[in-house]
Amino acid sequence: MTIIERLQQHKDLEPHKMALIVDDIQYTYGELYDAILSVGINNTSRIVNLTQSKKTLNTKILLIQELSFVEQLTQWLGALHKGNIPMVCHNEMDTAYVDELARVIAYEGVPPLADFGVLTSGTTGQPKPLWRREISWRDFFDIQNDIFHTNKDTKIFLQGSFSFTGVSNMVIASLWAGGTVVTTSSLRPSRWMQLIEEYNVDHIYALPTKLRLLVRHCKSKLSSIKYIIAGSQVLDRQLMEQLQHICPDMEFILYYGASELNYITYCTGKEWLAREGTVGRPFPTVKIAENDNVIYVTTNYRIEGIPNTYTVNDCGYIDSDG
Repeated sequence: MTIIERLQQHKDLEPHKMALIVDDIQYTYGELYDAILSVGINNTSRIVNLTQSKKTLNTKILLIQELSFVEQLTQWLGALHKGNIPMVCHNEMDTAYVDELARVIAYEGVPPLADFGVLTSGTTGQPKPLWRREISWRDFFDIQNDIFHTNKDTKIFLQGSFSFTGVSNMVIASLWAGGTVVTTSSLRPSRWMQLIEEYNVDHIYALPTKLRLLVRHCKSKLSSIKYIIAGSQVLDRQLMEQLQHICPDMEFILYYGASELNYITYCTGKEWLAREGTVGRPFPTVKIAENDNVIYVTTNYRIEGIPNTYTVNDCGYIDSDG
């Protein structure tokens, strides 16, 4: 079942179930699916035509330059539905860089099985395009949702552009499960807390930098939060203890991943505190090996154009417990 077919199934079974809340605007699964079907290519998107394609000669790369989260999401899904290949540009990318990105893509082409593109964050230079098949996310959703305790009753809060792989993956995985995504364009932690309390949110997905902002500005308990999902590499004990104080019923789920490889390992907050610095154990179906302190990952859920076993040159070791 494709992502679009799954959303159609949710629409058919529970059309009035809340799918997406963006500030004060709410979208049911019925409304979200109808919005996807009605999406057209507008003048904020840059079209890169491909001369060779796995589908038709008319397949287009769609560089989505919308700043609105709803538009980013619906245009991305709408392009998938129409058989085009979408990629959401980061909000801060200027016209000159988008032009250069389009030129590079037109010159290099895309892998023959690619369904969509993602951009690296750009923390080590200019953002670079990576290409994925839909199944590289879709077939892992049930695995990650089980680890993250995400299901049809989940209400997850996150904040950020759909262009960032972690955000887009978590949003689509939550919709795949039939849950509710709550987000905002606001950078104010007070607004985040207002939405969390108003909609009785039970999951938070956030980078540690945003969790630190939440801690700094939170003056009351967020008692509805059951899980906080975050990257494990840049957390610290003080932040985890502060978050546990304001979310007393919360369990941490910490992960390590890479844009090229999807999710790799995970652990709970208690496990991290017991063995500070660990990135946990591999996700089901993912295999880890170490050679000269370099970590190699074997997974089917990777970008196009790299081998089954791959390294992003992260260093580490495997302890006696694996």
